[in-house]
This record gives sequence, structure tokens and C-alpha cells, in this order.
Amino acid sequence: MDATHSRSSSRVAVLVRRYAERVASRRYSRRTVEIYTQALERFCAFLDGKGIVRAMDVTRSDIEEYRAGMVDRQWKPASVEVFIRAIKQFFRWLEQTQEVFCNPAEGIVIRKIQSPIMPVPTEEEMTSLLATPDTTTYTGLRDRTILETAYGTGMRVEELSRLMVRDVDMVNGTVRVMGKGERERVLPLGAQAVEWLRRYEAEVGKRTAAGGRPPELWVTQYGKPLGYVAIRLGIVRHGRDSGVQTRITPHSLRRACATHMLRRGAHPVDLQMLLGHASFSHLSQYLRLTITELQAVHARSKPGS
Repeated sequence: MDATHSRSSSRVAVLVRRYAERVASRRYSRRTVEIYTQALERFCAFLDGKGIVRAMDVTRSDIEEYRAGMVDRQWKPASVEVFIRAIKQFFRWLEQTQEVFCNPAEGIVIRKIQSPIMPVPTEEEMTSLLATPDTTTYTGLRDRTILETAYGTGMRVEELSRLMVRDVDMVNGTVRVMGKGERERVLPLGAQAVEWLRRYEAEVGKRTAAGGRPPELWVTQYGKPLGYVAIRLGIVRHGRDSGVQTRITPHSLRRACATHMLRRGAHPVDLQMLLGHASFSHLSQYLRLTITELQAVHARSKPGS
């Protein structure tokens, strides 16, 4: 349907590139820009296959056919709707800029996808995970510090990987994070994370005294910056080595932070600010989980029976 990734030269493709530049300039996250660009480039390839080169020639049935093709190819429902949302927003922009006068996507309904409740590591599993790195080695000490920081703050792995030394204030126990849309927030670190950060920084200082401390917070034993991929793979590897049943990923640490804080009485609004969600609705995953657990406790205890 849309397997080709060649760069189309159709009029629609030119508009897609202009729209992608606009999205990139409006403080959307890099990941959002990538997803929207990919969605629209694939849609262009689909239109090319039908011989449609002008945006004004696209009809609602073309968009519905494109959606049906993704469903037939067994795309995840959530992925299908993300792509359709990108197409709707693209045509809304075309209408606003008078590139089209009849919006073919206007009547397309974005279907509400109830995402499954993702598993969350228990507090006991988190204790086991945190104890997994061998902190007698530099790499183990650094990785323990990464795990403590991720779990203690709930920050996204992209945010974690971009931290600089100047972002950490160990005196006040806070860390400055640049989140999605370049929105800055200051997070509390917690005593455990601060303690491990002190130990880690002392070790880095000893190793880099001659050459000077790199500005990046996370560095290899040779003083080179540790990138996003290395941090992500390290978290997954320690999850496997820990032997815990719940699959460990950077996002499962974020879910663990949020869920455990809710259980301990954190207010959802405070949690929204901590996690950097623009909308309260993004907390539904964590709230649904705690309600499900409450129902299970209710069923086991059978109050009133």
C-alpha cells in the first residue's frame, strides 16, 4: 500500500514538507515531528499509487481507503489513529491556508482507543532492580545512579539522556529538565538519588581530573557522553539481569514512579506537573491501574459480606 519511502515530488508532497517544517517550528517534540512526517509521507506514497498529485483532488473515500489498508495490514489500532490524526491536522492546515477549499478529512472520526493497562514493577521489584548493578565498578555505579534518578523523578528517557551537570542542584535536591515542546520544569530528586549522584560525581571527578569534567551528566568510563540508546539498553539489560517478572524499560520506571506515588497519597495534579504532561488526561493510565488494584482488594476482602 505505502511501502515505498522514495521522496515524492507531487504537489501534495511539497505541501507535506512545508507542513512538517511548520510542525517542527512550533515546539513539538522531535518524536512527534518524526511520527507526523512519516504518516504524511506514507500517505503521499499511497496517493502517488492512485495517481493523485494535488491535495484538492483527495477525497474522504481516499482517506478511508488508506485507513482500511493499515487495518488490513494488521497495524495496531493506536498507530492507525495517530496516522489519521496527522492527516486530519494536515488538511485542517491546508484549509486554513486556502490550499484546499473543501476539507476531505473533516468528517473523519478519530476512534477512541482504550489502551491496555501496562504492567508496572512492584516496589519490591524496584528494590531488586536498583540493587542489580555492581556499584564497585564505575559502570555499575553510574547505572545505579541512572536507575535511581529515573525512578525517583519519573522523567522520560529522552529527558534523562539530555541532562547536563549544570542541571543538577544537589544542595537543594532538584534537577532541571527540558521536556516536550521545550517546556522546562524543575523536579525534586529525593534523598536516595542525591546520595547516588554525589558518589557518581565524585568518581567521575577522579577519572576526568586531568582532562576536565565533560558538561554532559552521564559519561562513559573514558569520559565520553553516554547517549540515549546506551542509557535505554542499559536499563533494559539490568531489568533482565535483576530477574524480576515485570519487563523493565525506561517507560516502566516512569510508570512505577507515578503509580507508587499515587499509592502513597500523591495528588494527581502534582503528579501531572512532575511528569510534565500538558493534559490531565495523560494520567489515565496510572489512575486506571490504581482503581483496578483497589477493585481487586475490594473483591478479596469482600467488605459488607
